[in-house]
Amino acid sequence: MKKSTYRLFFVILTASWLCGCSVKSDDPGIVVDIPKTFYVDLFEQLDTLQRKLIFKASSIEAQDCKNYLISHTYHRQNGTLFLSLNEILPPDECQPGEGAATADIEVGYLVEGMYGLEVNLKNTVHNIGTLTVNDEYFEIQLDSYDGIELVHSRLLRIPDHTVWGYVGYAQPGFAGPAMEFLHDLELIAESRPYDPGYYGYFTINVADEIVYSQSTGHPYTNKFMYQFDGNGQDLIDLIGQYRNQYPDGIDFYLVDDQGIVY
Repeated sequence: MKKSTYRLFFVILTASWLCGCSVKSDDPGIVVDIPKTFYVDLFEQLDTLQRKLIFKASSIEAQDCKNYLISHTYHRQNGTLFLSLNEILPPDECQPGEGAATADIEVGYLVEGMYGLEVNLKNTVHNIGTLTVNDEYFEIQLDSYDGIELVHSRLLRIPDHTVWGYVGYAQPGFAGPAMEFLHDLELIAESRPYDPGYYGYFTINVADEIVYSQSTGHPYTNKFMYQFDGNGQDLIDLIGQYRNQYPDGIDFYLVDDQGIVY
């Protein structure tokens, strides 16, 4: 079981409890190096009613089963969000193979503004900072990153009236139908520039290419992102037409800004 770093981290915590002091000492002569144990990332879950902010945590070291979990606590007090990652929990039944321990911590809907933020480990190691929320992005700034590695400090929000997705296929002979679909989609949607950065579901790199956070499972993909101000039925009709015409060998995947998959 690959838990050496995790165990070392809790040896440090235990020592701090036994001596009755915090790991983070105010004495400038005492420096404690806290090993990084967890990744922390931002994600916004799209929804037809209200979008939800989620903190996604995972262990840096792989575990010996794919379904380990991270126990955690979360609460909000006044204008501050408190997140504590506590310990790695083994599953009741192991899914064979190595994988990270994970936790999705739902924060929910947040109005625009600046919030206090604490990302703590077992409520003993404290990383204090802020979470900025506006209509364009979420952004975390912490004074320290003891025991954690922040995967993305800024999460761009998928703009309203946006559709995105891909056409995926295994054989290059389907490149023609894929381009025909995109041509027809552009008749009802509008191409526009999008800021490069991390959007949760995908990243737009500096070359203006869409890189999905999870594999599409297809050797060939034509990815897209458009502004769409029309009726959702038009999207249903268009994608239905192509799925009927090409029932096998090609996958048409389209999502809107409310998380509706067509």
